[in-house]
Amino acid sequence: MADHAVQTDLATPPIGAALRDTARDITGYWWTWLVGGIAWLAIALVILQFDSASVATVGILVGLMFVFVGLQTVALARVPWGPRWVSALFAVLFLVSGVLCFVEPRATFAGLADMLGFLFLIVGVWWMIRSFVERAVNPLWWTGLISGILMTGMAFWTAGQFFIERAYVLLVFAGVWALMQGITDIVRAFTVRRLHETLGEVRRAGYAIDDEQNAIGLRCVAAAIRDEHGQPFGAISLVGPTQRIKSADFAQIGPAVRTAADEITAAYGGRSK
Repeated sequence: MADHAVQTDLATPPIGAALRDTARDITGYWWTWLVGGIAWLAIALVILQFDSASVATVGILVGLMFVFVGLQTVALARVPWGPRWVSALFAVLFLVSGVLCFVEPRATFAGLADMLGFLFLIVGVWWMIRSFVERAVNPLWWTGLISGILMTGMAFWTAGQFFIERAYVLLVFAGVWALMQGITDIVRAFTVRRLHETLGEVRRAGYAIDDEQNAIGLRCVAAAIRDEHGQPFGAISLVGPTQRIKSADFAQIGPAVRTAADEITAAYGGRSK
């Protein structure tokens, strides 16, 4: 083996390093999903209890919905993959829509109620299209198809109603939607929090484990082989059936795999962290 370091043709750290750093930063804001979820639940509670309150209140709540979605889209725009300008554009549109709702809350409610049938039609058609797109990978694709058909039927029914009926339907629909959005965001918040903790644990330990997450009946321990920048360009792993590798064995196997990866890194002239 030659004494000089093997060149990996990486004059600058690879894009994967930036993605990992960004992932750690983004997941550190898990609490924003929690706050947003609680806010959605509060909005749903107000909407579903709406009786004699001013229609302007509903318009303001719709504006808050746009603002919350806009702020979440701003966070997504920081992710360095895909066309980030698309997320930024939609974030601006959501925030501007929220401001317009605050300026004219009564007109906001009236406009949504007037075009409610059209909105339901768009949602129903999209659900049906998505169900066929996901047919090959989603065994429950037919639920989306049925939901789309029902939503399309509701669209035509709503379009034939008077304004007052459409107004009440809008309140119920917006309230249930806000409720589901709140529950989803709260669940997502704790999922992102767990991901953030896992990324930190892997970084500190120097190895990662797969405890049947990828394939039932298999466990895996892996550690990175690093280049001259200290960035991963390969990996070494140990894989075995759950009958032979127990969860309690990770504490012994992990450091051994990390040590082997560090030795390979040193042999190739890399820099271990």
